[in-house]
Amino acid sequence: MDDQELYDRLLGTLVSSSSIDTDGEPGVVTISVFEGLELDPAMRLHVDPQTVGRTVREIAASSYVQPGMDPVGSSIGLFLVHIWEAVHTARDGETELVVVSYGVESYRPDGTKTPFAPVVEEKFALDAYYERLIEHYADRGELTIGIGNDLLTLSDLDGHAFPTSLTLHVPIEDLRSLMREADDREAAWQAMVDEIDRLAGTIDTRSTRIAVTSTGVTTRALSDPLPERPAADLTWSARAPESGQTYRR
Repeated sequence: MDDQELYDRLLGTLVSSSSIDTDGEPGVVTISVFEGLELDPAMRLHVDPQTVGRTVREIAASSYVQPGMDPVGSSIGLFLVHIWEAVHTARDGETELVVVSYGVESYRPDGTKTPFAPVVEEKFALDAYYERLIEHYADRGELTIGIGNDLLTLSDLDGHAFPTSLTLHVPIEDLRSLMREADDREAAWQAMVDEIDRLAGTIDTRSTRIAVTSTGVTTRALSDPLPERPAADLTWSARAPESGQTYRR
């Protein structure tokens, strides 16, 4: 398919479940209803045939489209998922939907993002230390993540295989508290990692786990029950990795 055909197919799929208008500004598709959701004010998707063609082909060539799948249909489907995500995560005043390298992003008409409330920005800043912890240990070994109960397990670290995978318990609220109360968050994060590393080299992973608490890092018996996590905190971050995902970087 050429660019125009891909563009027409995307719009044809959109119009089957949404209310759109392409008669206004060139390169803009105005969406007043998206999959049954009335948008007030309407949102403006900035696409033209060239943008759609390039994006669909990039998706089709990526690992998201597996062998045996219809590359065009699957790519347009994922494109629509990106639009869905942008529509549903847009903040107040963000009416412009723009294709970016990682999907579709929402902006205000002046091209800026609506700032988060300070409390939300602080939460993101604190949660970034958890994501950073994941990246740090994924760089050093095979890491499996169980988000539901805040467990990270390492089968090896820096080339050293544990007799039984190392279990690291990192309750999100405890990590937030630890970072929030630190005078120097960077130093506190590094001290936490240093202590995890020290304990990882001394404990018997068959009977002991490492736990991050609101005051530091300690050890617990594997037989000790894990505290229940508040249901309201299960979606602590929109960027959280999926439960059970294994990372090897």
